[in-house]
Amino acid sequence: MKLAIIILKDEDKLENILHQFKKEDLNNLTIINSDFKITNHNKHNRIYSSIRTFLDYENDESRIILNIVNTKQKTTMKEILKDNLENRQYIFFTVDINDLEGLE
Repeated sequence: MKLAIIILKDEDKLENILHQFKKEDLNNLTIINSDFKITNHNKHNRIYSSIRTFLDYENDESRIILNIVNTKQKTTMKEILKDNLENRQYIFFTVDINDLEGLE
């Protein structure tokens, strides 16, 4: 199993992506608002801003989508994102889960 993480730059695209995921039975998504503004306080904080540099934006109201997926679901998510979003509108990556409890 893997933890799929999507950082969606344009929150206006969220509803369409969720609709496409629902059609493919990709359920139980966790969606987090990720409002981020560069200020004097956090402009040097590389932990929070490093991923955002890949998307080439510093001020945003993006969404983070999390889901635990198997290999087939990961491929389906990747295809939906490629078919519905332009490059640089999102980041998609997965992290291996070694110890998982609480799911069927």
